[in-house]
Amino acid sequence: MDVQTQHYCAGSLVKAGQKLAVLSAMKMETAVQSPCDGLVRHVGVDKGDSLEAGKSSGPNSVVLHISPLACMTV
Repeated sequence: MDVQTQHYCAGSLVKAGQKLAVLSAMKMETAVQSPCDGLVRHVGVDKGDSLEAGKSSGPNSVVLHISPLACMTV
């Protein structure tokens, strides 16, 4: 699975359902959407990176880390 596009960087505010990245496997593309309104804390992939299903360690083990806004204090 390859990262085709990445739309946000750490520090970006996103809304629930917003497209964060597009992954491609066997010529099929899958959009990764934000599950909630939140703040992107970490992006562990770049465009062109390859990911392995089930991989749980290494530099690409966390693709995106989003902190929900409901849990954040201002």
